[in-house]
Amino acid sequence: MRSSVAEEQLLHEIDDKVLIFTKHLNLLKYLTPSNLVQERTHFIEAQGEYNPQFTYNFPEEKDIISRIQALHDLQISYFENKTYSNPISKLLSDKIEEHILTAELLLAYCRQDFARIAIYNTALFGEFDPVILQQAEQMVHTYHEPQADLR
Repeated sequence: MRSSVAEEQLLHEIDDKVLIFTKHLNLLKYLTPSNLVQERTHFIEAQGEYNPQFTYNFPEEKDIISRIQALHDLQISYFENKTYSNPISKLLSDKIEEHILTAELLLAYCRQDFARIAIYNTALFGEFDPVILQQAEQMVHTYHEPQADLR
């Protein structure tokens, strides 16, 4: 079934609204320490005898909570009890849900709520495979620098 022009315009409108949240929910931006370069320099100069003290520029909790509510409102107003013929609508609905989870994860980081951090990390990125994690740990512990070619 082909979607109507009105439906396509509505989906463009939803996409524009979702895009606004994207730039405010960049985890890498917030989870990268604001003093990374300075602390790395101090660590190197101290030859590893310094424990870096990182700081982060998290957004205000009230701003995150406001975004979570706005995303829920967006989901309800455009997708609750509505069906669309265009399959892009499912992608947009899923993206809103992903943004909600990302905002919840960011809020958990702000609050240092480690249980919720684990829940939202798993919801967004999946479980760690314990076998692969064990293999990676073994590789780290048994790694040897390659020998220089002495020819």
